[in-house]
Amino acid sequence: MTPNCRIGSVVFCLMLFLMMSDAVAQYPCVMARPWTCFGSIELTFAANSETGTIGMQVFGNGDILLEARNKSGCQKALSLGPPPNRMLYKGVPDKEIQEGYPFIFFDYGFAAPVQALEKAYVDGPLSVPEKEAKTRVTLEDKVEATLTARRISKDKIHFKIAMLGSDLEGFVDFERKARLPDSFELSEWKDRGLKTYATVGDARAAQEGTPNPKKVR
Repeated sequence: MTPNCRIGSVVFCLMLFLMMSDAVAQYPCVMARPWTCFGSIELTFAANSETGTIGMQVFGNGDILLEARNKSGCQKALSLGPPPNRMLYKGVPDKEIQEGYPFIFFDYGFAAPVQALEKAYVDGPLSVPEKEAKTRVTLEDKVEATLTARRISKDKIHFKIAMLGSDLEGFVDFERKARLPDSFELSEWKDRGLKTYATVGDARAAQEGTPNPKKVR
């Protein structure tokens, strides 16, 4: 998965209609809504001659890995579940980490393809044809878009969404792994207190009340 949380004005312009609405995060798995039960989603956006990529991987235990990339660089965020989640960041300025949740717009960004697919294929991923098909959809009851989708495999869907002045393209994969391994290295990652950890296992131990962090220089 490849993706800058601080992707800049382009993402905010693309997702403004969702950020100004009452839309909520689409990644919690709701069995009655199969499109919310994905394991990973990645999309590339293009608008105003700028491009970027954002991605999210959701694990069965509540871990969530977010990444963003554009020409300015790459930034990442990791939420270790279950709640209360410990947030960790990489490539994000210390001031932004301390001031709040710099990846907040991701909830809205990923809502766009999930909403579009859910509206066009109410029966879930297996109802998407293997041959590419186009469908007109309305997002948040206000934004007209054209969804182009095809099913690559039982678990993976390719999509394109064309809206006025912007385009999104990416994949949704429904294979959801159990959890991020404790051996996952956290070099250069920082939590909200700007502390660092060697591995995810160390961060989990601190989350459970037996901290073993090292302070950032």
